[in-house]
Amino acid sequence: MKVQEFMTASPVTIDEDASLETALRTMDEHAIRHLPVVDGEHLIGVVSNRDLLGVAGWRGVERDADAVPRWVRDVMHRDVITVNPGDDALAAATEVFARHIGCVPVIEDGKLLGIISEMDLVGLIAERDRVNSSMDATIGSLGAPRAFVVAPDATLAQIDELMSAKDIRHVPVADGDKLLGMVSDRDMRRADADKNDWSIEARDFMTEGVVTVHEDLPISQAAAVMSDRRIGALVVTSESGDLGIVTTSDLLGYLLDAL
Repeated sequence: MKVQEFMTASPVTIDEDASLETALRTMDEHAIRHLPVVDGEHLIGVVSNRDLLGVAGWRGVERDADAVPRWVRDVMHRDVITVNPGDDALAAATEVFARHIGCVPVIEDGKLLGIISEMDLVGLIAERDRVNSSMDATIGSLGAPRAFVVAPDATLAQIDELMSAKDIRHVPVADGDKLLGMVSDRDMRRADADKNDWSIEARDFMTEGVVTVHEDLPISQAAAVMSDRRIGALVVTSESGDLGIVTTSDLLGYLLDAL
């Protein structure tokens, strides 16, 4: 399978002279985590959700005002791994997974043609395992890690500390046994930029509702749910009552291990 079969063609882009506020708004409007930075048709870098999370809102006010990054050029990555449209899609998946980079721009003669992201590769998993059902294991076989659940009154600062300590991007929010929502790094970044308040509580900036799947669900079906709904994580339920979480990165790791 070739990259061009699974890439997102003509992706949303941004100029290096755009403000970080514009980058934030663009990501929110299009529900994306990465923006290729272009000069005309030519790729010159990539700015990610995490790049913006590191400089938005209350993190920025602790610094000298003149030192706070204001423009995409201040935070973007210029040394970017790229692939060509005719390259093997699984090789691109290896780059995304091994380097923890989330996406790979697709270029030809220096011009940006598309982008292949973890979400695009989740679609590849769904299609591949539908065709070859003998390889379609269950979500439970992935050994989904325990979900780190927080209460609705957990603060932005507390969740940020948890995400940093555990190197995670998604935290379910629950009141006792009742799941209320999910906090993602995107939600964190938005709250950080908009509220500028360490003490804001999860209930005020979480994404309400949680998509859950049982551990017996085939991986291809879980991948299809993620791809169709454009969500980065699913809460996994089990007969024991324990909650796990499976992410796009987990599914990508499965794809590579199954080769």
